This record gives sequence, C-alpha cells and structure tokens, in this order.
Amino acid sequence: SVGEKSVVVPSPSCNAAHIESDAAPAVLLAEVVAVVLLLLLLPGLPATL
Repeated sequence: SVGEKSVVVPSPSCNAAHIESDAAPAVLLAEVVAVVLLLLLLPGLPATL
C-alpha cells in the first residue's frame, strides 16, 4: 500500500506544483502589492479617522 501511495500521490502534487509555478509570479505580485498598500495605508488610517 505504501508503494501505491508513493505512485498515486506524486501525480496530483506534480500537477498542482506545475499550476502553482505558472501562477506564482502573478500571485507573488498581488501579495507584494497588498502588503505594500497595507504598510502605506495603516499609518495613515488613524490620521484619516
């Protein structure tokens, strides 16, 4: 059963890794932009409120 798992599990994980590697640049850019916006907006929120 261990051999079967080692054979069955890699195929979805490889497909997921391939999809993630294709989408990684866009996701990383979105996360970086979100973090930068939060860092820029958080200090200004108390002043605006």
